[in-house]
Amino acid sequence: MPYFDHAATTAPWPELVRHWQTEIHDAWQNPASAHLSGQRQARRLEQARKRLAEALDCEPRELVATSSATEATNQVFFSVAEKRHRQGRRILVGQGDHDATLQPARWLAGRGFELVELPLTPDGAVDLNCLRQELSDDVILLSTIHVNNETGAISDLEAIRTILAARAPQCLWHVDAVQAWTKTATRLSLSRLGADYASLSGHKIHGPRSCGLLYVRNGAPLLPLIMGGGQQQGRRSGTEDPLALELLAMAAEISIEKQSQAYIYTRALRRRLLAAIADLEVVEHGQGEEGLPSILSFSLPSARGETMATALSHEGFEVSTGSACGAGRRRKSHVLAAMGLRGNLVDNCLRVSFDSTNTEAEVDALAAAIHHCYERVRYR
Repeated sequence: MPYFDHAATTAPWPELVRHWQTEIHDAWQNPASAHLSGQRQARRLEQARKRLAEALDCEPRELVATSSATEATNQVFFSVAEKRHRQGRRILVGQGDHDATLQPARWLAGRGFELVELPLTPDGAVDLNCLRQELSDDVILLSTIHVNNETGAISDLEAIRTILAARAPQCLWHVDAVQAWTKTATRLSLSRLGADYASLSGHKIHGPRSCGLLYVRNGAPLLPLIMGGGQQQGRRSGTEDPLALELLAMAAEISIEKQSQAYIYTRALRRRLLAAIADLEVVEHGQGEEGLPSILSFSLPSARGETMATALSHEGFEVSTGSACGAGRRRKSHVLAAMGLRGNLVDNCLRVSFDSTNTEAEVDALAAAIHHCYERVRYR
């Protein structure tokens, strides 16, 4: 079944599957144990952390292994709220951010913090003029999504960093880098990024499920969200999985090696599909050629997105209407609404997300299926 929902999740690289099958029989010992096999796993764990630090251009001690990027983001919000509430109680996020950001932010807003949800420009990026106006001495945290998971809109992180330095240098900065890691035109460097925190996910880069990372710049405050055995210098308790972190390091290295060519290739696939369905009066959402090429968000004039996605699934093609985290709840996209879109443009939205594993033949077949399904389900 041709799969075009890579923004939701990705299949593990074949190399990872083979490595897991080979190593799982000898990688089950507890790395916290004092005996020789446990210490072997402890060394394996630290080696994997070093490889990830090299892949992300940061220090190994700045990485905390988590179960997901969602956990990582939640830990940032609750840590900053607890550590910095005496300096201020204002928190800034984008209206189009992922729910992993919006939900903990709104939870804190219900407990005495002032939350400002920054509006988006029509192309899906945070309005930098509004950001400039809202920054003040009592803002303790700004959270920015690097690449929007629904539209592929890319934030101008350099501009945001400059505005922060000028307007609120004391403000801590978190970046949701989930959709950016190994997918943008340039390699992600956490040391050059300048953020205090970053959230990352393994299953978005052909890595293992239930395996994420939290980057914490040296000196940035952090409280444990999960307490117990004191693993990872007490920052995240729970028995660690050396093999999972090793697989994540492998996925990062493979994806980074393929990154440049994958960016060019997915851009070509995106253009190919748009050209093939242009006669359907497609309305594209986001930044177009300036956005992430592997994500295409668009609406058709006379067919609901959910109906089209179901019809395409029956034809053997897997696409989505937006974030996988919102699927099944039948709610309209908060991202498209924040961009100022209304009515059919929101209801009729589809998201096609490409990967280097897709082929031109699959794209051509998808275009033909879109035409076929549209004629069958469109309302007149």
